[in-house]
Amino acid sequence: MTPAPHRLVLSAGEFAYLVEKTGVDLPPDWMPADVHIGPAEAELTKKRVVTGVGDEAEVHPSVERNLQILARPTVLLDTIASIGTKSSHSVHAVNGPLGASLFALGDGAVELSMFASVDLGKELVRAVPQPEAVVSLEARLGGVQDAEPLRGRLPLVALQEMGAARLFRAADPDGPAAVADALNLSGDEASLARDVAVQTDGALRCLVVWNGGTSQVNWVHTAGGWSGLDPEPDGSDRRMVRIEPAQREDLGTWVAPAVAGALA
Repeated sequence: MTPAPHRLVLSAGEFAYLVEKTGVDLPPDWMPADVHIGPAEAELTKKRVVTGVGDEAEVHPSVERNLQILARPTVLLDTIASIGTKSSHSVHAVNGPLGASLFALGDGAVELSMFASVDLGKELVRAVPQPEAVVSLEARLGGVQDAEPLRGRLPLVALQEMGAARLFRAADPDGPAAVADALNLSGDEASLARDVAVQTDGALRCLVVWNGGTSQVNWVHTAGGWSGLDPEPDGSDRRMVRIEPAQREDLGTWVAPAVAGALA
């Protein structure tokens, strides 16, 4: 059994203080803003994460190591996800036997974590927001069936064009039908493309970056849950995407091929 993750919630000022004190260069978009930290907050920060006093004061070794993993990762995963008004932005890094993460908490505050690298999959679950549990009266009375996640196959271009048609549907109500005709979609393909465009209320993008390569995982969310978009190898003049149900716990599995390749 691996040790439990170590987590530390930092205010914007505390985060800026630690990054400046350690001199680490964090991933893009994760360097703290230039925030003034007052004497009281500085003293509290020192008590929590600094050892020694005066000129001999140093950031606690475990906290410094936590930041170093994020600054010098072997593989980095940047995840942005949302469902309705709920959103999450996090970054996970692996370097040797240890992993680290940062979660944006708003107003510059962050949650800093360190964990065993073999637990990356478990940690990634926290990057996937859960929808609010809302059960309608009809559902409670058995009048409607639970929504199902999206599944099927579509040309990649159909996802792009149908999404654009949905944005302009008020001005052009026949836009989705015109897209289906223009792309010569089958009945099932046209129906699935409309469902993706109309039912989607959230999305997830996990960008995996390592020395010499990048990979990306994309999911969409509907009332039926998460569905992953898995591009299939080019085999015809239409690049296809397989859409299949996914659970929050599956994100580690979806990124596993890229992570394994990066660590090989």
